[in-house]
Amino acid sequence: FSFTDFFDLNSIDFEHAGINIITTEEFLVREAMTGNLKNKTSGLVSFPPYNRTSWDGDKENLKKLNEWLREVTLEP
Repeated sequence: FSFTDFFDLNSIDFEHAGINIITTEEFLVREAMTGNLKNKTSGLVSFPPYNRTSWDGDKENLKKLNEWLREVTLEP
């Protein structure tokens, strides 16, 4: 299962003007590749593994992206 099995994000985005849903790739281009994300431990600017923004279909390396995201974002 994935998040989309429970929530129709396209409908939510369309029906609620205040919610802007973007793709992971869009987030990485806007925030990571412009230097806005910093490693929580070192405080240094950090870029995605291999400086990649498109991870679609790459299940083998997705773990690297997830680990990196944990280093630069807050987890609830």
